[in-house]
Amino acid sequence: MEVIKFKYKVTEEDYIRLNLWSVSEKSRILYIFNKYVIYVLGVFLLTVCYIAHLSASFYGLVIIMTLLPLFMRILTKKNAKKLYRSNKKIQENEIETTLSDEGVEEKLGENQTTVKWEDVFRIYETHDMIIIMTDSIHVSAIRKRLLTENQISAMKETIVKKIPSKAIKSLKV
Repeated sequence: MEVIKFKYKVTEEDYIRLNLWSVSEKSRILYIFNKYVIYVLGVFLLTVCYIAHLSASFYGLVIIMTLLPLFMRILTKKNAKKLYRSNKKIQENEIETTLSDEGVEEKLGENQTTVKWEDVFRIYETHDMIIIMTDSIHVSAIRKRLLTENQISAMKETIVKKIPSKAIKSLKV
């Protein structure tokens, strides 16, 4: 793979998007649950409450349960905005990223992080980013809009070669 270098500023939108992903889309089960299951379950329970002539408190409980994912998204968004606005370092500096056969190197101000492909814990791909996790908390999010299609393809090929398949969770090759 050719060495790919790029710089970018983390926008508030990017920061919020990554936080929302980690709360509601990280696993396929969580994604499906938040998108579909909770609402189907809510409709089912409302139907049961209606047919069984249960009290209004059951209706309220079902409605609250159904709205829970929406509340989670609102709280996550609010907290992510607060964290982003309080972190001047991430707002003022560009992140310099280098992708190579060895791994991913990121530099923010004076701090530099190098993640070798062998040390990657999980890889996820969403419609707008590729997320590289070094453990269950630390992530590098590579925005697809910053790369060409050829660079994205080359990076995916390297990922498939260098990372065990069990660590690749949702990469579209």
